[in-house]
Amino acid sequence: MPVYAAVAVSVVAGYLLGSLPWAYLAARRKGIAIGEVDTRIAGTANVFRQVGRRWGVLVFAGDAGKGAAAVAIANLIGAEDALALPALAAAMAGHNWPLLGLSRLPGGVGLATLAGGCFGAAWLIALPSMTLGVAMIFILRNTGVGAGFGLALYAVLGFVTGLDLLLMGGLAALGVLVVAWAKVRR
Repeated sequence: MPVYAAVAVSVVAGYLLGSLPWAYLAARRKGIAIGEVDTRIAGTANVFRQVGRRWGVLVFAGDAGKGAAAVAIANLIGAEDALALPALAAAMAGHNWPLLGLSRLPGGVGLATLAGGCFGAAWLIALPSMTLGVAMIFILRNTGVGAGFGLALYAVLGFVTGLDLLLMGGLAALGVLVVAWAKVRR
């Protein structure tokens, strides 16, 4: 398959994966309208706070899985390294503005989906980075700042280990967009 076709197919697949509304489904299972409580954002952090830790962890796994799967699909069909970024961006767009419309509300800000994409791109770097990010989220009680610590460590480890600079730059840009989008939505 030509590279441009692989990128196009992976973008469509990423968007469809991103549209899976894990937060909405988990909250609905517990009888909670996630779009009407706390931040009114159907994302991992809101589910964690309003539905419970177990459900929050499951939603994080589902949302992160969307990003990891988008990158994996892109890599499998020939859109490797930085060429997998459009698939991850599409998964994040699907997460924020889902096609399926089951929930009739926008999704989360895409932070867990980005984390999954980082994992899919370089899991050995993502593990310590995600560990630091999650620890800082609990210590600081601020999702954006904690995630920023994780992304910063990801960038440092990526640079030290020779990860593709274009890929790292793209992931960093997506991280900045997520934080900016989160600020705008509040």
